[in-house]
Amino acid sequence: MKKLLFLLLFISQLSFAKSSAPVCGKIFEFNNPNLESTIFVDSQGQAFPSVAYRYYSYKELKALENLLNSKHLIIDEKNWIYITFEKYDSAYEAKNYLQVPHDASIRVTFSLSVDTTVIKVPKGKYGKGHWLEPFAKDHPEFGKGGGSQYIISHSKLTILEIYDLKDKKVL
Repeated sequence: MKKLLFLLLFISQLSFAKSSAPVCGKIFEFNNPNLESTIFVDSQGQAFPSVAYRYYSYKELKALENLLNSKHLIIDEKNWIYITFEKYDSAYEAKNYLQVPHDASIRVTFSLSVDTTVIKVPKGKYGKGHWLEPFAKDHPEFGKGGGSQYIISHSKLTILEIYDLKDKKVL
């Protein structure tokens, strides 16, 4: 229940501005092992976590080598990716809660660049639906759902860690 209330707070307070600057640092401690505890507030008073996660397939590992070298993921304004603020420690959990169509065995941890980040709640059916889907639910064939999901575009994300959930090691 606490997780749901906390995530609903994010949905109601996510910043949709292209530019924002943090006005304070660590302001809120939330005792949930799946959520990063550092929360920032931007200049419009919108609160959001400072760290996000994206789960990739093990088959995408070769493509992720560029990320390992550059330590940045640049998303232009025409593209977007799904992210979550929930940290899963197993590929099974990530696949199950986020309903992804792959093994979700690689976790990439990003530091959100608060001055250029655009975060939105995605539309259902991978953006093709006419409804918002803040929690994965539209693809039960991939898992039970319930994980928080957001889309981000027009951003430069700093990679903090790439972690192999199968072999339990940092890459």
